[in-house]
Amino acid sequence: MMKQHKNDDNTATFLLVDGHSLIHRAYHAALPELKAKDGTPTKAVYGYFRLLLAAMTKHKPKYVFVAFDGMKKHLIRREIYPGYKAKTVTMNKAEKAEAKMLRAALTQQIKLCRVMTEHLGLSWLTVKGYEGDDLIASVYEQFRHLSVERGKKLKSEPLTELLRFVVLTGDKDLYALTADNDLVIDDMATKQMMTCQDVLEKHGVHPRLWPEVKALCGDTGDNIPGVAGIGWKKAAQLIDTYRTAGNVVRCRKDIKMKPIQNCMDELQGIVRLSSALVKLMRDAPVEADLEEYGVDIQKALRNPNARRWFTRMQLGKLIERYTGKPIRGAGQ
Repeated sequence: MMKQHKNDDNTATFLLVDGHSLIHRAYHAALPELKAKDGTPTKAVYGYFRLLLAAMTKHKPKYVFVAFDGMKKHLIRREIYPGYKAKTVTMNKAEKAEAKMLRAALTQQIKLCRVMTEHLGLSWLTVKGYEGDDLIASVYEQFRHLSVERGKKLKSEPLTELLRFVVLTGDKDLYALTADNDLVIDDMATKQMMTCQDVLEKHGVHPRLWPEVKALCGDTGDNIPGVAGIGWKKAAQLIDTYRTAGNVVRCRKDIKMKPIQNCMDELQGIVRLSSALVKLMRDAPVEADLEEYGVDIQKALRNPNARRWFTRMQLGKLIERYTGKPIRGAGQ
């Protein structure tokens, strides 16, 4: 049974959830295909809530925010670079039809996750032009002055409540937020809690310099160009020496690395473009009072409307697991 959050001092946990990361991880997981009685696909929905509720059990947050990506075609990064997240794959007619069907099934489940997240009393948001990473970074930026680490440094009377920030994601781009030691990443990909020091030790790069490294090596998954022939290791070495991608551009004539020499004239443009694409936007329109992110998950799990939705999707056993109370026709 999920326990209620308790303030053991004057601290509270604020869980920031990368909704799209959870859904895609669940959708591509080695799980059997699931469907509700009416044929609605629910594999991604089941996996999403399993991960989300497990994280809430683990961290016992007082506040929760779930971020979802805006539509790909409207992303600000696409205005900067139309090729951003664009993948060209050669397919025959049958393969195209199957890919279209799979996209439709995923889109349907994303919508379901949003509706059911709201019925659980959790605050969620999608903003045109922005990705979930940007929304998480912006909410964190709004409330980071309340963090435990900053509270320790206050010389005056301590704040009535300090926040421990935890980000649930499988996306390493959010590692950059750990730079000031007042936020940790619950990384679903590695199943590890990643602090600033953990990121530095595992990847050889301080989180503050993460975007600088990616500006050089790019990201094939998001179709961010980077410098041809420069992988993560070489990029990290360059940033360790020159500290910023801009400094690499300025000092390019002194760098004997072949990939740099091969694009001497194009380097500035490549780095400028990649830098704009990899940088987290921390100014998305997400302003809200802290109380709006407050959650009473036990109350939410007993909400008849939430239970009705989970039962309808034959996912009622997820609620049973966290409330200890059986639901008729629970399903998975």
